[in-house]
Amino acid sequence: MNVQPAFTDRFTNHVGYESIRTSTREASSWIRCRPDLLDERGNLHPAVIGYLVDSTAGVVCGMAAVPNWVVTADLQFRIVHPTTVGPLRADAVAVRPGRRQSLGEVRVVDEGAGERLIALGTVNHLVIAKDDDLDVPADMPIGVRYGPADPLGTTPLPLAEHFGLRSDPGTGSAELDVVGDAVNPLGILHGGLLTYLATAAARSRYSGPGPVRVGDVVLRFIGSLPNGHVARATAELVSTESATTIARVAIVDPADEQAKVGALASVGLLPA
Repeated sequence: MNVQPAFTDRFTNHVGYESIRTSTREASSWIRCRPDLLDERGNLHPAVIGYLVDSTAGVVCGMAAVPNWVVTADLQFRIVHPTTVGPLRADAVAVRPGRRQSLGEVRVVDEGAGERLIALGTVNHLVIAKDDDLDVPADMPIGVRYGPADPLGTTPLPLAEHFGLRSDPGTGSAELDVVGDAVNPLGILHGGLLTYLATAAARSRYSGPGPVRVGDVVLRFIGSLPNGHVARATAELVSTESATTIARVAIVDPADEQAKVGALASVGLLPA
């Protein structure tokens, strides 16, 4: 299998994403556990796992929708096992490739840990007319492995530094500038960073005893956050009475006078 330089999207390229269609309704994708993509405990960051779920479902549902394409409406995933060795592989199947909506189901396993199950997820998409600016191949032949257009020559800075994440403990907020690798080909915040903002804000709001980890995320994509602006996530704890602490997170453009929400999420935090 030859790696084809197909994915030029800057965020996709940055995380080293690779993907292959294995049948008409199935695909697998990989992300390696590079040091810069890890969380503070040395495991692949939950936001990167979320992107692996989202993007792999997008491959199978997008190809099932050709000549149209799909955009993510809802992303849900649960991290079953937080410890990772890598590379992680996501296996996706298009469960319901409809004309207006399309649902993909994804399992993420750790190839470096004997195929240990890491996460389960589902992604619901809206079927749309394909835009020429979308960073997707016109066709992904089955059995051809696609990869980054420009593989990184050196290890970049950790995620927080690379994307300029700003978040202080206890504030319940997290923000970053929609610039550089944070911008997708349509000129808006890359969807892969919505989970990053949501989990950072949720963890910033938590003030209970002991460390916590992200257990699950439900993310609703609502609107766009434009290039050159700021994306800000604000979390509030809505449930602290069980083993799982639940945070509600709204992600907005603070410069938007009407305070339109770009995404809404719930994040479950578990004792680490």
